[in-house]
Amino acid sequence: MKPYVGITGVKTLQDVFAISSSYRKYEYNENVTGMYGFPSSPRKLEDYAKVGKRGPCMNDLAKIVSAVSDEAIPMIHYYTKNFNMLADEIEQVFMLNNLYDVCKAVQLNLPWPKINEVEKIKNKFRNMEIVLQISGWATEGFTLNEISEKVQEYDALVDYCLFDPSMGRGIPFDLEEGIMMMNILSEALPNALMGVAGGFDGNNVGDKLKMIKEGYDADFFIDAEGGLRDNNNELDYEKVDAYLKNAADVLIVKK
Repeated sequence: MKPYVGITGVKTLQDVFAISSSYRKYEYNENVTGMYGFPSSPRKLEDYAKVGKRGPCMNDLAKIVSAVSDEAIPMIHYYTKNFNMLADEIEQVFMLNNLYDVCKAVQLNLPWPKINEVEKIKNKFRNMEIVLQISGWATEGFTLNEISEKVQEYDALVDYCLFDPSMGRGIPFDLEEGIMMMNILSEALPNALMGVAGGFDGNNVGDKLKMIKEGYDADFFIDAEGGLRDNNNELDYEKVDAYLKNAADVLIVKK
């Protein structure tokens, strides 16, 4: 497990090259690395040539992922409504074109995935790192104690836990709530790395990271998606660069 500053919604080889250039420029390394998030879903499994709004088609996925540098983390962000088919769908994604050879991380973007399905994923892919997303959908209607109890069921199954009330929409989260949730989730999953997402961009990431570091006394990771896009829903490389620069100014110890 590595702390990372993530960018989700990577769609093309050009996206990978542009992001990689910024990661190198601001000296991301083994202590704080980069994460490239590639969204996927059952729709793409029905049609391998289907290109998503923010992610590549299945036919091209392995080729694009293979362009990610070795020190960074390529990650599939998988959403499905088929709770009982999660493990089968994940297997289909990672077996196609030998994707598992170049990508060993998946974020589960569904509320409270079934434990037996997560166990199947771990048993099939022994080296897979799993991110449990705690979204606004997942927390709705639950008390903090109930959320903590439910999260504990995933102990020893997940490597990362992301509090993500925005779910890729670029909606800023309440910082005090986010820090509180990170601390609660960390107690429930002591062996996992905690993270937070929601509305990060180049304008706010520096100040928010400083506040998180003040309120959360451990390594952590962040992710950004909606706040890094242009009016055509494509990655805006200038926004990406500003986000990575200002995050690095807080998190990266320069040599």
